[in-house]
Amino acid sequence: TGTICLKTSSDGERWLPARRLLTSPLLDVGMLVRGRPLPYRDGGVALPVYHSLARKWSAIVRLDHEGAVIDEARIEDRRPLIQPWIVPVSPDRAVAFLRWSSRMPGSVTMANATDGGMRWGPVFGTSLVHRDAAVAAERLSDGSFIVIYNNTAWDRRDLSIARSANGGRSWSKPRPIERDTTPDWNVRREYSYPFLYRSRDGRIHLLYTWQRTKIRHRVFNDAWVVAEVR
Repeated sequence: TGTICLKTSSDGERWLPARRLLTSPLLDVGMLVRGRPLPYRDGGVALPVYHSLARKWSAIVRLDHEGAVIDEARIEDRRPLIQPWIVPVSPDRAVAFLRWSSRMPGSVTMANATDGGMRWGPVFGTSLVHRDAAVAAERLSDGSFIVIYNNTAWDRRDLSIARSANGGRSWSKPRPIERDTTPDWNVRREYSYPFLYRSRDGRIHLLYTWQRTKIRHRVFNDAWVVAEVR
């Protein structure tokens, strides 16, 4: 599997032909993208990537304004951490939220970066228990973080939101976004693969897979999170 780089005009309506984005001499076998790309002031892009074959690892690839690779910084850790979701904190600093990719339960993990995501500190765990499921995060106007994740150690029946006001050292009680409590384990129910973005009006948009058959879209604002997620 390879990573595809797309170029578009500023209005997002006219697309140039897709081309393969090469970040390694092995034609990027096993290299994937899930998280959102983030723009640099110089017109470049920070692209979160992860490697899924053999040893699993995550990295940030820096692209110039033409889409050429100019640098790469791995988020170093021995644990199987993939699908980095990057949240900018300042023009120089960012935070990564990572998926624990293992058959055994783990937790949402984090790492802090400087130098525009090119220098990563140690990875640390959180109190948010989950197992092998994608996460998404956003920073509120008051500086706190929110995370959307599957709040369960074994499946994806519970998609919840949690909030941290101290950089991820402690977290609120998770509030369910969507949860199935039907005791029939023979029926697969799943709410997963969350994606977050903030629109120009300041509202936060959440999209996620609903039962692997539809995409559900929910919208909320910072005030709702502060009032409901404590």
